[in-house]
Amino acid sequence: MKSEHGVLDIPRESKQRQRRMRRIIYSAVGIAAMAGITVFLSRLKPAAPTVDKTAIWVDTVQKGTIVITVKGLGALLPPAKSAKAPSNSTAVRLKVPAARWKDLRPGEAAMIDTHNGIIPGRVVAIAPIVFEGLATVNVQLDGPAPKGMSPGQAVEGSIEVGRLDNVTYVSRPVFGQPNTAVSLFKLDPDGKGASLVKVQFGRASANSIEVLSGLQPADKVILSDMSAWDSFNRIRLE
Repeated sequence: MKSEHGVLDIPRESKQRQRRMRRIIYSAVGIAAMAGITVFLSRLKPAAPTVDKTAIWVDTVQKGTIVITVKGLGALLPPAKSAKAPSNSTAVRLKVPAARWKDLRPGEAAMIDTHNGIIPGRVVAIAPIVFEGLATVNVQLDGPAPKGMSPGQAVEGSIEVGRLDNVTYVSRPVFGQPNTAVSLFKLDPDGKGASLVKVQFGRASANSIEVLSGLQPADKVILSDMSAWDSFNRIRLE
């Protein structure tokens, strides 16, 4: 089409189409960029929190023997009047968890804490029934009770019911139950941080627990309650 001056007009529709195409392209690029940023941010892990070293309990994994014990509370018994018992014979009666009742045998070694010294002894009698979740065990002491102790005085006892030789173990945390899997923070070699690892526990004593997998001897782990940091895979230690 010619204008009044004889010059051809450039179709305006073509220019408008180009502008629309540019707007579409810019919008598509913007949407793609936002999507990429969103994905990138979603993959970012939260910053590792800082934990005070003085507020945690750290223990070193070891290899060796675990002495499996059953602990209980009890009291000193009156002197035995049996003709078979020595004149200075002393015994205590302990109440131990019923769950460990089947582990107990006459003759097993025991250590009795009188709160005025620790005296070795041996199991001489086990009640055939349990009551209110507790089993009753009599322990004969290998020596006389400390002077000043009288029948009925409170004592604590530990009975050895087995040994695990040549096993990997660590001190038993509050939440560490036998034959369970837990997550623990293992310290870095430099001790400045720790990473969460899955640990499989095995058999346990009162104070130690067998490590079946997840840790090696010489590893250092945090045994404190770390539930406040469950959502983090790493922590910093200061």
